[in-house]
Amino acid sequence: MVSCKLKITPFAADVPMRKVIWALAAVSMVIMLVIAMNPPKEILAEKAKEADRNAKAVEAAHDAIRKEPKVEYVLYEGEPANWNIGVFDDGTSRIGYAGYICQVVQEHGAVTPSTQVRIVDVVKVKAGENFRAASLGRMNCASGDTFAR
Repeated sequence: MVSCKLKITPFAADVPMRKVIWALAAVSMVIMLVIAMNPPKEILAEKAKEADRNAKAVEAAHDAIRKEPKVEYVLYEGEPANWNIGVFDDGTSRIGYAGYICQVVQEHGAVTPSTQVRIVDVVKVKAGENFRAASLGRMNCASGDTFAR
């Protein structure tokens, strides 16, 4: 028969309190990292619903803009949210029209802090110029800031 004697001492007597605090902090950090890297299914489901709502809002805004009589084409580029709207240049400033398109995008819930509308000359784009060079006016929909190009 084997006998074993255990010496039981109080925990605090063997381990300094500072080490206990550091150990608890380390365990807490590990738990937070695990939660952050593996979010609960409810959070993932809500993010998926939000992405679906955003996609539907962008699609609805795209369809509404496309129905505008002056619009020849619509190109939406994701984050940052850029809307490039092709029109024929009639010699007038299109900053006001960019503001109107921002309202359409806002009505459909597709405005983010980075949403911008750029009105471009469709003839110049078809000739190979980039959107910036063909710009007739641009507006940040969230802030209302306007830009000549």
